[in-house]
Amino acid sequence: MVGQSEATLRLRAEPNVLSTQIGRIPWGDLLPILLACDATIRCVGPHGVRDIAAADFFLDYRKTARAAEELIASVDAVLVTTRRAETHLPCARLCLEAGKPVVVDKPFAANSREAKEMARLSAERSVPLIAGSTICFLPEIPEWRAALSEAKTVLLRYWADPDSPCGGFRVYGSHLTDLACALFDGERRVRGVRTGGVVSCIVEYGERQVLLQTSAHHAAVEAVYDDGGSLVTLRLDDGNCYARGLEAFFRGIRDGAPEGHHERLIASVRLLCAVDESLRSGLPQRVEDF
Repeated sequence: MVGQSEATLRLRAEPNVLSTQIGRIPWGDLLPILLACDATIRCVGPHGVRDIAAADFFLDYRKTARAAEELIASVDAVLVTTRRAETHLPCARLCLEAGKPVVVDKPFAANSREAKEMARLSAERSVPLIAGSTICFLPEIPEWRAALSEAKTVLLRYWADPDSPCGGFRVYGSHLTDLACALFDGERRVRGVRTGGVVSCIVEYGERQVLLQTSAHHAAVEAVYDDGGSLVTLRLDDGNCYARGLEAFFRGIRDGAPEGHHERLIASVRLLCAVDESLRSGLPQRVEDF
């Protein structure tokens, strides 16, 4: 709904940021922003240029499609950008059972059972399924994984509002659990603590400990680690992550999901659920229990 997204509220208060911030706005926020601004979509093709009101461009399908199944049948692929994780399986199931490639925005699923079900449907039907934080598709991620492979203690931090009306910590905290599962293997135990607007989670990986830290004030994606007695800080520019995510989706349509992609998504959902329960209970949690 228009007015429910944080980005929409910000643009209404500061409309001048549209030109500088549009590239960083999540997929799911873009539609209500365009509608709230009464934007015009310019379509450019080999036969000329056509300007269409955003409301007509995005909502005109209602004249011909009366059900989700009809809409899915009329397209080549689907983006699922609903914020609540519990809505993702029903949407993805409709697409996968119809044979339509689908990308599911973060957080991938409400629990590991639903994550496994989406992965099963994708494999069973041989239909591409790409999902999770688009940060994990940035080209620097393999380099980060190699650089951090020997580190015993790592700090990962990124922006996330634990009081977000879009789903609290889970919706944006999933960026870090997705990233952690892209960088490290074998998460065992987690303990989460919230102090004001800062959420800190210690994840144990055998001999390695990774601190995931989020707040509304962290800007860049950062990793800090000890390299032979010297602290090294790695930073990611997330400005192109949505474009990289779409590129990964197009590659997935052509070639299928990357090797290990679904396993990483399931691991991240389990980790996120363990963090959520630790924050709720104040107790450490075993990741395998989720």
